[in-house]
Amino acid sequence: MTEIMKLMVNSVGNVLALIGIVTFLNLSCMIEEVNPSLTTGSSGEDSLTKEHFLRNVADPNDERVNYTLYNIALASRDYLVRNEGKAMMAIAFGSAVNDEILLYDLFSENPTFESEFKQNLATILGRNILDFDYSNYIDSGLTYDMVYVPKIHIPNLDTLQDNRTPIIAIGAQIDESIFSLREDHILKWTESGGQFVLGSGNIDELSIKIEPVLIFVNGVVNTGVTNIILHHVAQGIPGGPPDYYAGDFRINHSYEGSGKIELRIEVASAANLWGSYIVRKLDNTEVGQNIPYYHRIWNWDVNQNADNTTIATFEYDSYAGTKTVGWVRNLGGNLVNCLSGRMKYASEWYHFHPGREGDCDDGTGWGNGNPIIGWNFAGILPNNNDIATVSTSKGYIKIHRNDP
Repeated sequence: MTEIMKLMVNSVGNVLALIGIVTFLNLSCMIEEVNPSLTTGSSGEDSLTKEHFLRNVADPNDERVNYTLYNIALASRDYLVRNEGKAMMAIAFGSAVNDEILLYDLFSENPTFESEFKQNLATILGRNILDFDYSNYIDSGLTYDMVYVPKIHIPNLDTLQDNRTPIIAIGAQIDESIFSLREDHILKWTESGGQFVLGSGNIDELSIKIEPVLIFVNGVVNTGVTNIILHHVAQGIPGGPPDYYAGDFRINHSYEGSGKIELRIEVASAANLWGSYIVRKLDNTEVGQNIPYYHRIWNWDVNQNADNTTIATFEYDSYAGTKTVGWVRNLGGNLVNCLSGRMKYASEWYHFHPGREGDCDDGTGWGNGNPIIGWNFAGILPNNNDIATVSTSKGYIKIHRNDP
């Protein structure tokens, strides 16, 4: 039996539950198993369980979000691996924004999916289907620094074959203090021979699979469609003039939990629709330390006198849903573009406040006192060898101008 069916059987005294069992038995019955071949990758030989991904004793609110995502995925997965689910997703892939699909949009277009989801989730939670409002449960469970919405992130949208059985995953990372060799692994289920097998998957490896990878994440509604193409900046390649560099920095807090911190620095210009990014991985022992650093981040020499260039620094999680990390506007000031980044929670920025979430789709609120940052490089660093220090309670970073 699946977890859902076991919960149904435990409540056989309820007539509605009995009806649910009869209905559910007509669906494909799948079993969740712990894969006994998975071990810690360090000194232990513990079997992998969902708690290795979902538990977070240090942050009960994050743990609640993880378990909510787990239950949402558990209530959805049987439908998603059946033929009708594959057909539904094949259509939905074409309307994905930032490689993400809002779960509520799938419900609107597919009432049968919504009905089955509601029945399954009510059973998982031991609720009476007649007065069960799943949206209240989701809103409460996905509240952290704001109220998030359930989304499905498809990291391999460009490589997947939509007729294949999908891999179902959760936007929750493995406890790397136990599984030290499973860096950036998230919980996943694969369906095999009528059974679901629980395992872990590295997000980089999942991103090149041909099976659709459906990661249930906490997302936001209005991240907009960013038309800014980000390019990785190679170290030591001069551009300009002028040239701008990220210098030494400090972060005072880790958002990563047990794993390495992936500090991502993004810069973008609205006038040129061009952006760049760099990544610096940190150990938790480096939190609170002054980190020597010098890496070119920007070398565009057009329209630098305009207030149309933004910089963002944040904790990057490649599995996560996109959140707004910065804002840029054109020379006329009447167009706002969203600079998006993948991080689990919208507050996981370090040195530059990203502004108010939700404005980025249409630019509403621009100039109305919102803390939107348009960082004027030429205005703050007008001369060669100038250095600007940006400092917040979360740490500091130095920005250098060094013309070639």
